Amino acid sequence: MKQNLHVNLFKSLLFALLMAFSTVSYAQDSNNETSSLEEEEYDVIVVPTTVYRGTPFTIITTVPEEQLVGAEFLISNMNGKVVAQELMETDHYTMELNESAGIYMVALRLKTGKAYFARLVLK
Repeated sequence: MKQNLHVNLFKSLLFALLMAFSTVSYAQDSNNETSSLEEEEYDVIVVPTTVYRGTPFTIITTVPEEQLVGAEFLISNMNGKVVAQELMETDHYTMELNESAGIYMVALRLKTGKAYFARLVLK
């Protein structure tokens, strides 16, 4: 069971990395099936996408608030370590990150199993 969790986490992170460098946004459901967000109606973005350590940034989603019940976002470094995890119950969340400089993946996971990804660069 624990090995499957690590394999699924690795697949999710690998998928997020691949999608972060793509120009098209993607969604992933709980069955690890992907679809272009051109077919989906929701997205997640980070504003601004590049910030300095300790500078506020905002995670914004187009998911309706009634679908955000039980949703959470996770911010992971490129090694897969989760450095922040919070419930996301509104369409935006502002925070600061006091981690090392690098590229971080922001994942918004809905209770339905859908996951949306964005990239954050910390200087």
